[in-house]
Amino acid sequence: MIAFQVEDMTSVQGVNAITRAVRRLDKKARIEVDLDARRVAIEPAGAGISELGHAIRGAGYTPVQTQPGRDRLVVVAASEQGSLWWG
Repeated sequence: MIAFQVEDMTSVQGVNAITRAVRRLDKKARIEVDLDARRVAIEPAGAGISELGHAIRGAGYTPVQTQPGRDRLVVVAASEQGSLWWG
């Protein structure tokens, strides 16, 4: 699991933008988000740390690599149509 602190991710729109950017890079990645803590954890299927960070930066956010935490993460899954569902 690769984790990023993303302090400028302050809304669901930010979660959606980051999720879409990561999915474009790695369609099979598992993405977990804690919006309150502004933390994104990714279990990539093929992408590396620098590629994931670049994808998040490309979405307009500032990721800082950190240790993954599991206290309040919410799994974000994308349907085939690209809509996001909160689990």
